[in-house]
Amino acid sequence: MEEEGRLIPRVVILEGLLILFSPALRSRYHLTVYLDPEEELRREWKVKRDVAKRGYTPEEVIADIERRMPDSRAFIWPQKEHADIIVRFYRPAGYDPENPSTLNVRITFKHTLPRLDLSEVLHSAYEDEALIRLETRKEADILDITGNIPPERALAFEHIIWDHLGHHVEHFAPSLVGTFLDKAGQSYPLALAQLVIAYYLVKMRELAIERGHLRVA
Repeated sequence: MEEEGRLIPRVVILEGLLILFSPALRSRYHLTVYLDPEEELRREWKVKRDVAKRGYTPEEVIADIERRMPDSRAFIWPQKEHADIIVRFYRPAGYDPENPSTLNVRITFKHTLPRLDLSEVLHSAYEDEALIRLETRKEADILDITGNIPPERALAFEHIIWDHLGHHVEHFAPSLVGTFLDKAGQSYPLALAQLVIAYYLVKMRELAIERGHLRVA
């Protein structure tokens, strides 16, 4: 791969239900992310997808979910423990399924990662700590962002992360961040979760290059 006349290391992104199951594979990753939605949301999303795109009835989808639950508990859910970042969307009180932009998001950052400086974000939110909360625990930092965060607060947070991305910003499409692919609308918690992951993709790639873990293509 060539960028501005020079060769740069290739980056491979893998996704799937069992990506973190194998210790051999886990040892090869520079960044791992686990999507851990609230169980009712997971079921809601799967029913909508399989009915709309795969031709199943809601009853068939629910039956399939129940049939696979033992495997999910045994093989899929435990992989969360091996993730550097865990993203959990969850419903606020009075949640309307037709308005997913109101979902809250909780992002867990394991201390295996470099710290992302969020002091400016947290300072800007001090007047209402319920909008953005950061809890530091022994093994991880936990960031909660509510779905009703005002646009000006969310955009200020986004701007800080865009600044952290530096010249890498040119590789991203700001207009697509936080948008839903299957329906019109935008979610600020989704946008912020995507940008945080983008920041760490860039950061861990740079660290891997510095440490000689990525070869030039």
